[in-house]
Amino acid sequence: MRDSQLFDLLQHCEWADSALWRAVVAADVADEKTVGWLHHVHLVQHAFFTVWSGGPLDLEHLPKPEDHEDLASMMRWAQDCHRELQEYLVECDEVDLGRELTLPWAARMEAEWHHPLQPVTLQQSMHQVVLHSAHHRAQVSSRLRSLSFAPPPIDYIIWLWRDRPAPEWPENPS
Repeated sequence: MRDSQLFDLLQHCEWADSALWRAVVAADVADEKTVGWLHHVHLVQHAFFTVWSGGPLDLEHLPKPEDHEDLASMMRWAQDCHRELQEYLVECDEVDLGRELTLPWAARMEAEWHHPLQPVTLQQSMHQVVLHSAHHRAQVSSRLRSLSFAPPPIDYIIWLWRDRPAPEWPENPS
């Protein structure tokens, strides 16, 4: 991928996800809100990645939090998506990044908003995933704080200051 800043943002996204998962596992927080937000982060990542890579996406049968047998299987699902995304990014070039996408949920949004949607590119949708993931990581961090646990420092600049560390996923969440 030639857009090194976008590549960095997507690398940071995985690192931040893994750090948040470590904090959630260490705090042993598995309430409905926290699990729901974690699931949503990774559901969106999966949905966009599926569109990017040309795979089939059945909007009527997207996985729900309860479809995962436990927290560990949800985390593995997240890790798998990040791994596949990193492999995909290596192959992306400027032509790919400029390609316009048709998102399967766009027609539903047009109908809901009564307004035609403008086209988006692969690159713009990648930025959307980065920003959307950050938003929901902040919700999980706030949830941890409300339960008297310190959320991890996962800001992008911290990742840069630490020389872009690799993600460290927790082992065997319960």
